[in-house]
Amino acid sequence: MTAEKKIANKMLAAKAFFGSAHPLFNAFNITMDDITKDGAVMSMPCVEVVCDQQGKLHRGAIATLLDTACGLAIFVRLGDMRPIATIDLRVDFIANPEAGEGVACNVTCFAVEENIAYVRGEAFGRDGGNLLASVSGSFAIGTAGPSFDQSVNPSNKRAPSKKKTIDDEGIISFETERVTALSTVVGDVSPYEKFLGMTASDDNGEATYKMPFREQHIGNPLIKTFHGGIIASFAELVAGAHLTANQTEKISQYVQV
Repeated sequence: MTAEKKIANKMLAAKAFFGSAHPLFNAFNITMDDITKDGAVMSMPCVEVVCDQQGKLHRGAIATLLDTACGLAIFVRLGDMRPIATIDLRVDFIANPEAGEGVACNVTCFAVEENIAYVRGEAFGRDGGNLLASVSGSFAIGTAGPSFDQSVNPSNKRAPSKKKTIDDEGIISFETERVTALSTVVGDVSPYEKFLGMTASDDNGEATYKMPFREQHIGNPLIKTFHGGIIASFAELVAGAHLTANQTEKISQYVQV
């Protein structure tokens, strides 16, 4: 039996986990294209839900794809899907994809030392093959919580949680009168921002941004926590909104003078 065949047999659970049954990966149409000895190739088409205002794949969606591929690369290197957690993840954006162009990424887990896995990789445009982004990071291995493959084993599935989330109830009640759509702060929002469900409130001149918890935001369905790429997307968008708002305020001050 070849090494590739052994990997394929070990990673059947990974193929199921990263498949269409996962709410986030299904929404993004993320596919597991190939696995090698220490890495993985994943891709996603340009579907409306992950686009920016120009009809290009949003950078937050590309970061989510890269983060996902990092996890898969680690599972391939380890040969199982034990719990992992991000310690550090850096994504450097080099260029934007073309409008309507999908993205593919190749990530390798190049080292495992004690309980830390190290990854690196790149994302490319599926049509032109242009380098779009690079990723590097480190992940803790064997963290608390169930292994990821348990989420695709019917005998290990938990009953759905009855706990209400912000998304179930809308925005928290005491904020309702003050909350405005993100578009009122930074202009028209992209389809991807709508997917995240971001909102902003103005509290005495200080903006507070919120993102509701949704099923399609989940990384590991067993513990129902945000996918790391979704959190990174939210953080980047908040930073951008803050910079845009401050820039607009400064321009307004100059005009008044």
